[in-house]
Amino acid sequence: MRITAVFLPLAAAAILITGCGNKEPATNAVALATESVETIRADATQYAPKELAVVDATLARMKQNLAKEEYDAVVKDIPQINAEYKTAQETAASMKTLSAAAQNEWQQLNSEVPKPR
Repeated sequence: MRITAVFLPLAAAAILITGCGNKEPATNAVALATESVETIRADATQYAPKELAVVDATLARMKQNLAKEEYDAVVKDIPQINAEYKTAQETAASMKTLSAAAQNEWQQLNSEVPKPR
């Protein structure tokens, strides 16, 4: 399990506890979300592109709200991006596992089935 998968929900809780409307918690949330998404981007691009697009859309909205200094809106998006991130991460891992299993099965069948003469 990657560290960011553990810290993103914890950071969200800490940010919510520290209060809404502050620039620093909103900035930290966007930075942490960006870092977390980048850790799964390669696998998610290949194995969970739809889920990654949803995460990217929420992250873009968070960045826009941060730029507009709408810090409360950024903080309110934390639970949503956490859920979307988790879905993308789990889907990518699952699809990667299924893909590897299918590849192994194909290689096994390819070696067992006699070649045509």
